[in-house]
Amino acid sequence: MKKFFRIFAVAALLCTTLVACEEKFDDYTPAEPQGDNYGVFFPESDSTYELDPSDPTVLTFPVERTNTADAISVPVTVTVGSEIFSAEPIVFAAGQKESVLKISFPNAEVGVAYKFGFAINDPDFVYTSIWSTGATGKDVTVTRVKWNFLGTGVFTYNFWWGGTDPAQTLEQRDGTNLYRLKNWGGGVTLFFEMVKGVPTISRQFIGDIHPSYGNVDVYSLDGKYDAETKTYSFLNRYAVSAGYFGEDWETFQLTNPAE
Repeated sequence: MKKFFRIFAVAALLCTTLVACEEKFDDYTPAEPQGDNYGVFFPESDSTYELDPSDPTVLTFPVERTNTADAISVPVTVTVGSEIFSAEPIVFAAGQKESVLKISFPNAEVGVAYKFGFAINDPDFVYTSIWSTGATGKDVTVTRVKWNFLGTGVFTYNFWWGGTDPAQTLEQRDGTNLYRLKNWGGGVTLFFEMVKGVPTISRQFIGDIHPSYGNVDVYSLDGKYDAETKTYSFLNRYAVSAGYFGEDWETFQLTNPAE
C-alpha cells in the first residue's frame, strides 16, 4: 500500500515564481461531415505500444461514426507495414456509434520496433469535414519487449510527494540499461536508465496535474547507485511547461531481489 502524500503547500508557494502556462485544449469534437456518407473516424488514441512477448499479437483502436443509420462493414487499408500487419474490417450494427479496429501481427519478431499505418479510403465511409479530412488514419509504432523482473522495494518521496511506497516492482528491459517502476507517483510507470553507472531519469509525466500550471513532469539532475544496499538515488527536479518548482533527493531501495 502506498504511504506517501502530496506536499502541495510547498509546490503551490514555489509556483508563484513561474510565468503563466499556455492554454491547452484537450477536448476534440469533430465537425459534422460533408455529404451523406457514414462519417467514420478514429478518435485520439496511443501511437506507441510495447507488448510483452507473451501478449496477444493484436491491437485494437477505437472507431466512431457520425451517421449511425445502417449496419456497415468498413474496409481498412494498411498503408505502411502490410507485410507484417493486417486489418480486419470495422463492423457497426445499425444504430451503433462506436466500434473497434483490430490490427494483427502474428509474425512480428521480439525486440524489433515496427512502424505501421492504416487508413479508411472509401469515400462512402471516410470522415470528412468542412475544415479538414483528418482522423481517417493513423501511424503507430509497436515493439514486442521482454521485461525481466528484478524484485520489489521501497521508493521514498521527498518533494512533490512525501512518504514511502513499500510495494514498488523493479523491472529491466531485456538486453538494455532501461529500467521501470510500475504504478509510481500518480499511477504512472517511471522509467530510468543506468548511464555509466548513474541512475538517470529523462523528463516524463508524474501522473499529477497542477491546478494552475498543468501537467507536472520529473527529471533527474544527478544520481547515485549503492551496490551494497541496492539503493538507487535520484536528484529529482519537478517541473511544468512554464518552469520548475525545485528538486530534492529521492530513492528506491531494492529490498526483495528476485532469486
